[in-house]
Amino acid sequence: MRYREVPKNEVISTLGGHGWHFRGEELGDRAWTLRFVLAPAHAGEAVREGASRHRIAAELGGAEPDERGRYRLDLSQYADLDPAEVRAAADVAGWSITGSDPASAGNVLLLSRSGGRARVVGSDRLDWARGRHEHWTKQFNRQVVLAFAYGIVGLLVLFATLGSFDPGDGSRFYVMLAIAIVLLCLLAVAVLKAMGVRRKRHAEIGGLLDPSGRAKADG
Repeated sequence: MRYREVPKNEVISTLGGHGWHFRGEELGDRAWTLRFVLAPAHAGEAVREGASRHRIAAELGGAEPDERGRYRLDLSQYADLDPAEVRAAADVAGWSITGSDPASAGNVLLLSRSGGRARVVGSDRLDWARGRHEHWTKQFNRQVVLAFAYGIVGLLVLFATLGSFDPGDGSRFYVMLAIAIVLLCLLAVAVLKAMGVRRKRHAEIGGLLDPSGRAKADG
């Protein structure tokens, strides 16, 4: 999240130019981690081609179309791949090559979604799961704070009432006792709402979460 203003595909492309190859991602409560490995400087051509295939698959898998429904693929990042391999990678990721940018001398391809429809892939699901995870976390935390406040105040009022008043004081005792009971009922309501939030969260994104509560990176 230190670089949240930088698009994911730009991070992958930039690090790829320095020999770092994308290997997956992990979404947690406070961080979104992209994992890379560094190819050895003496790696052979086959290793470099394999790394390029992984990088282009990662870039196209996480790419988003612009306002015109196109994505610009910079081929200078994949100079070791032939056109057939680039086209195959685009097909697998659900993109179609529609042409090239005339100003790029053929180094930038223009892609659009196959069939004219956006396909939800791994990173898209992670983006969505992350947003929903944050939504449900805020809802849950709100109920926890309310439950804590109701519980503390309710118990203080209850103990003060029992310690300072007795039924013989008439309405003062019963009013204070009623206030304490209302606060403790609100505590129970907040706890039930918090439990309901957890159930809704699990029903909506439970399939994308591992046992530790983090979104799976395998899509």
